[in-house]
Amino acid sequence: MPMIFSFFDPRYDQDAKPSMLFCLRQGLPPMPTSLLQPRLSCRVAVAVLALLTVSIANGGAAQTLSQPMATSSTSTSNSSSLPSRGRGFLAQHGVMLGGGVYVAPEYEGSDKVEATPIPFLMFNVGERIVVDPSGVEVTLMNRDALSFRMSGRYEPGRKEGDSAALRGLGDIDDSARFGATLSYEIETMELYGTVETDVGGSDGTQAIAGAVFKCTTGRLLVTAGFSATWSDDKYMSSYFGVTSAQSARSGLATYRAGAGLKRADVELAATYMFDDHWMLRGQVGLGYLLGDAADSPIVKREAQPNAVFLVGYRF
Repeated sequence: MPMIFSFFDPRYDQDAKPSMLFCLRQGLPPMPTSLLQPRLSCRVAVAVLALLTVSIANGGAAQTLSQPMATSSTSTSNSSSLPSRGRGFLAQHGVMLGGGVYVAPEYEGSDKVEATPIPFLMFNVGERIVVDPSGVEVTLMNRDALSFRMSGRYEPGRKEGDSAALRGLGDIDDSARFGATLSYEIETMELYGTVETDVGGSDGTQAIAGAVFKCTTGRLLVTAGFSATWSDDKYMSSYFGVTSAQSARSGLATYRAGAGLKRADVELAATYMFDDHWMLRGQVGLGYLLGDAADSPIVKREAQPNAVFLVGYRF
């Protein structure tokens, strides 16, 4: 699956230099397909924004109730300060709003690309938990250059209605995807390894290994990376195999896809900070399907290009 764009970490030091506003939270992991579902991303963003709004209101109300009765002039002063309280709450939790467009194949292996709008909302809970439309990530260890994180997210699977080429293959059910990532930084390079398992859907497991190279000049961050993805039998048979029943419905030849290297990816990205709040991100990548995945009759083209363009605002 195409690689995700990297955002600056919501846990950064407010007084740090622009180059410190960024972090490769998971190296260059697969793009969560939940981000490619506009309706789902919109619902998640709206729900989280509503929760934050209620929290801000409750915080303001709690502060008001905890104070003794004041004169009307003091009350007026407190009312005028409510917006700053709300903004302080958003800044405290590293809230970031953004949106843009993601361009990628209709499904993994397709020869047709489509553009998908991406609404985005991200915030942190304390210093170790980050929540975004793709799910939740928890940093369990961050010692010197070594970091260990665990994540959980919703994966919508694959629908045969996603492309005419998938008709007759049936749907792959939604799943919960749990992952663990170990990364190590060496100056301007980060090495990482990720293992992810689906509960539901394919019930498969994938392992991703890769490296990211970073170069910062002023307010511009440029990154380049590569990765390789291995998938087990369950994942490969679900997404690239063709059973006899599927063959009869789709007209494709029966095919058994076994475990092995699924794809290799390269990526180039640039992020520019206009100031301490506004940022612009552009990213292009190219994946190439390998082994049994490349030989599947479902795959129409081995080369899988993708691109991300977005604007973000951090409070």
